[in-house]
Amino acid sequence: MRSSTAAAMFLVLATVVSWPLLASAQPAPSMPPPSPPAAATNNSRLEKAYVALQALKRAITDDPKKLTHNWCGPDVCNYFGVFCAPAPDDPCQRTVAGVDLNHGDLVGTLPEELGLLSDLAVFHLNSNRFCGTLPESLRSLHLLHEIDVSNNQLSGGFPTQLLCLPNLQYVDIRFNNFCGEVPAAIFDKKIDALFINNNHFEFSLPNSFSNSTASVIVLANLPHMISKQLDPELSEMRDHIISESGPLPK
Repeated sequence: MRSSTAAAMFLVLATVVSWPLLASAQPAPSMPPPSPPAAATNNSRLEKAYVALQALKRAITDDPKKLTHNWCGPDVCNYFGVFCAPAPDDPCQRTVAGVDLNHGDLVGTLPEELGLLSDLAVFHLNSNRFCGTLPESLRSLHLLHEIDVSNNQLSGGFPTQLLCLPNLQYVDIRFNNFCGEVPAAIFDKKIDALFINNNHFEFSLPNSFSNSTASVIVLANLPHMISKQLDPELSEMRDHIISESGPLPK
């Protein structure tokens, strides 16, 4: 009896000891792998966007409303104020199509890495406290449709890099510290709206002004004598031209 009892206890003990070994030998149940972050799916567009947006975050020295608080990790499409869409030339690839950080009271500068946002269509940074100049690299944003950096502390000459953007329709750089001459070429572009008032531009109406296709143009405060001496060719544009003091007199 004792021998049979001992044999039974050994069998139970052997089973208990061997169970973890048997369990470890069994294949684990198949589970779907977690979805990788958007920028980790071999998407070079989002990888470049990550570099650009992280550079912008580093260039921001004060973010009182914490707009960039969740700008962590490679999934840039989940960043606050960043909007992604299918790439125009490859609908299977997602890309950053818009950045909107309006009214953020952000303090900082705009880094050259912003030129990496090659598919950017909308860039809105109005009502912040960005200073310095607009990056030269913006000239590579050939899909840019709207740029609004109004009501900041940006400076330097007129941002001529905007002249290189073939799809630009809306330009708002008012209420900054830009200075110098306004290039006549800006009126040759097929821009729908142009706001350049409340800067320090030395402005005179070029001959090409009548070529502008803009539905509204807001300029720096035009001298009264210029408004009276507009060429007859410009008479049809009076309703589209607005100075700081209001529409031009007829």
